[in-house]
This record gives sequence, structure tokens and C-alpha cells, in this order.
Amino acid sequence: DGIHYWRVRVRDIAGNFSSWSSTRAVIIDTAKPVIQNNVTGDYIWRNYSGTTYNVKFYDELSKLATAYFRIWTSTAQTGSLLINWAQVNTLLINATYYETLWSIPSSSWTLLQNGTNYVTLRADDLAGNTSTWADTFFIRKDILAPPAPALNSPSDNTITSSTAINFAWSEVSDAHAGLDCYEIYISTDQYFNVYNSSVALVSTTTSFVFTEGQYYWRTRAKDFANNYSDWSSTYSLRISTQIPSIPALL
Repeated sequence: DGIHYWRVRVRDIAGNFSSWSSTRAVIIDTAKPVIQNNVTGDYIWRNYSGTTYNVKFYDELSKLATAYFRIWTSTAQTGSLLINWAQVNTLLINATYYETLWSIPSSSWTLLQNGTNYVTLRADDLAGNTSTWADTFFIRKDILAPPAPALNSPSDNTITSSTAINFAWSEVSDAHAGLDCYEIYISTDQYFNVYNSSVALVSTTTSFVFTEGQYYWRTRAKDFANNYSDWSSTYSLRISTQIPSIPALL
């Protein structure tokens, strides 16, 4: 392998030599391009495209032509083929290296399954040599929101004299990214334009102390890919601490 140069000249019967022709080069390249993977896996669950990946490509002799990716639903290029050899670069590389951070285009990312997707890379050089790296890294995608929690207690339209209120709702699960937390909103406005309390919790219970008045509450769930469930139904709660007046005997 290497770069070889050649030229010719002519000699006649009398022993005279012409000048040398121009010199041309021939590159013999049987070496495959090098794929340098600096990504062990994209362990973060994502609900959006645009993440950049640090995988680089090199070819010292004939130079790189194009790099490609293909994506499967399982390891070792098994399962279902979701994307078949889409280009990493949009133009001919024609260089000895390609070190630009790159991402999966949104048009390709929408084709990924919810769950783990396995990326295989390929690099071609201008001499026709090809390198392939199966399962170079993986992508975790989750655009599915968890289900909305169901409110348990206090029941809807509860009236109580206690200012310390214990709230409880049903536990929900998330199939892919996993459940991150619950949010509970409590307001004196049934449309929740004003919040008295808004907190994120990992448990399905919490307690607050209120003053007398009318309150509304609801909850929702969030997974680790930042997908939010729909809000639960809204329950109302009235706290009345005013002691009735003493009746007058007639």
C-alpha cells in the first residue's frame, strides 16, 4: 500500500532519449477505513432528536468517501431493520479524516422504535474499501407519556374542619424510560391560574397545611424522558374552621 509515481520516456535506435513525460501517481490502498468510537451508548432516554455523537472516521491513503449508519431493533443487526444505510455526511468527504460531531436527522429519528435502538456504522474510502462496526452504540427513545394517575383521597367535594390534609393518588408505571416523579397542583382557582402549591414527588402521597377556604387539586406523572401524562381529574376540597354561633333559646 502507498503512493507510487511513474513516468515514461522514449529512446530511438541511435540512443537518443526524449524528455520525461509528466509524472503521475497511483495510490494502492487495501486498508479499510478506521472508525473511532467515543460513544459507549446514549444512556439518556430522549423524546427528541438532535443529540450529537462523537464517532470519527479516518483513511490515510485514498481518503474517505462517505460514512453511513443503519439502525436495528436488536443487537448484532437482528430484529427489524429501521433505517438502512443513511449517510452521516451529506457531501463527499474526500479527506483523510471526518471528525465533525454528527446527529441522527429528525426524519430518521422518527422511524426509531420506542425503546433501545442499535446503531451500526460503515465507512467507505475512495478506493472502495469498507469498514463496518455493528452495534457501535445505542439510542434510547421514549415519546410515550405515562398514564394519568387516579385521585384517591381526599375524595371529591370533601368538606372538613382539619387544616392538615393528606393527599393520595394511584401509582402509575412507564414502559420504557421509567417513572421520574409525580406533580401535584393545588389551587384556590378551579382553572389553576394561581397555584397554592406545586411540588414534584416520587411517592404517591403528600401532606399540606391550609387555611380555611375552597381548594382544587390534581396530579400528573412524568417519566425520565420528560414525557408528561395528562392531568388527573380535578377534585375539590373545602376547609371550614369557623365555629357555628351559639343558638339562642326561645
